[in-house]
Formats: sequence, C-alpha cells, structure tokens
Amino acid sequence: LHLAVAGAHLKEQHYGEAVLRYRRARECALVAQAQQHPAANDLLMQGWFGEAGALLAAKQPEHAAQAYAEAAQVAASIPNPLFVIEGRRMAGHSLAQAHQREQALQQHLQGVAAAREMAAPDRAMTTFPLLLQNLLQLEDPRRATQLATRADDYQKAVADAHVRAEHRAAKLGDAPARDALDSIDTELLEQCESAFAKLVKEREQLIAG
Repeated sequence: LHLAVAGAHLKEQHYGEAVLRYRRARECALVAQAQQHPAANDLLMQGWFGEAGALLAAKQPEHAAQAYAEAAQVAASIPNPLFVIEGRRMAGHSLAQAHQREQALQQHLQGVAAAREMAAPDRAMTTFPLLLQNLLQLEDPRRATQLATRADDYQKAVADAHVRAEHRAAKLGDAPARDALDSIDTELLEQCESAFAKLVKEREQLIAG
C-alpha cells in the first residue's frame, strides 16, 4: 500500500511525500524480514529503488546514488543479479549527473563484476548493455555520441532504400512482372546489407579508439 501511494505522489511530482512513503514501505519490509517472510527482501529492494527514483526526479543525484547502491546490495542478498546490475548502473548514472566521475566509475565496474557472474544468455536479458553504454559515455563522451550518430545514419539509409524500392515498384504499373519485382527486392537487400556492413565497420573503428 505504501508503495502504491508513493507511486501516486511521484506521478504528481510530490517527491518529498513519495520518499517518506517509500521509507514507510521499507519499515514494513524490515518487520516482515524479522518474521522471515519470503517477500520481505523484495519489498525492501523495491523501497530503495522507489526512493532512489524519487530523489533522482527531485534532482538530488547524490542521494539517489546512495539509495540505488542500497537497492543493489539488497538485490545481491536475495540474490537477484538483474537488479544488482540495474542498481549499480543507476547509482553510476546518478553520480555522473553529480559530476562525481570516479565514484560513478566504481559503481559501473561493480555492475560489470555482477554481470560477469551470469551466463551470457541471462546477461543479455538485463540492462547490462545500457550499463556499458553509460560507461562508454563516462569514459569517452565524444565517441559515445558518434556511435549513436552512426546508428541514426544506418536507420536513415535503410529507410531511404525502402522509399527508393517503393518508387521503383510503383513505376512498374498495376501488373508488374515477377522478375522486375525480384530485381527490386534483391537490390533493396543488397543496399540494406551494405548499409549494415558500413555501420559495423564505423562502429568497430570508433570502439577500437
């Protein structure tokens, strides 16, 4: 109930009230924990994540980072590696907003360490790729921006290729020959593959730098 009310306060941008409710939720979680209730740690973790989100929205990134780090520690005790990674990622993100680069780096690296303990297929289902993106932004913002631009260029190239193919197909009339359509499809596929190969090459060069 406290979590639900906190969410309502957060939606209305009543950040102080939201934080108080998230803390009340954690008090309930501690009582449940003392009674060995199986959901206690999950509730405790949700309370920390909720408070962290409210503090970040209230533009208090340093305090938000502390709450995210607490959430990650609780997640580790469950254990829930998905939320360990997310807690460390958001702690690092918050510290980066507070211009505390070294502390942000340490939080990100703890997230990397947690991800290393997971199987690769499981890791892909977490926010680990976002953590790596945040880490790259922290280490080299210029190249991180260039990487994002390369992705935008690729999407534009593919969209333009589809528009050209549609225009060519429209010129064939209402009853186009199968061979002509196949030719358009083949050229479209080649253009998309070429755009992707160009993207990969440019991204690899940027990452290698």
